[in-house]
Amino acid sequence: MQMAGLPGFFQAFAGVSGAVGVAAGSVGAHGLKGKDEGKVKIWNTGANYQLISSLALLAVPRVVSAGRGVAVAGGLFTVGISLFCGSCYAYGAC
Repeated sequence: MQMAGLPGFFQAFAGVSGAVGVAAGSVGAHGLKGKDEGKVKIWNTGANYQLISSLALLAVPRVVSAGRGVAVAGGLFTVGISLFCGSCYAYGAC
């Protein structure tokens, strides 16, 4: 079943975000050895939340009633993933 428009965008974003979350988790587990333990923990928290939020975003078009609810829920998850996880990665990488 192919979804066009906003639901399709949210599913594509969820897929890419999930892949980035897996890569970020790998970097946190292997690439940040020797870094401050607190910063690595924050990085890994961002990766975990990104994976969970990506799964939730993937489900939004199927769970939320059609119409404005999909746009609001999907938009909030998209912004939340970008801002929260991005800030965790930025802080953990410094």
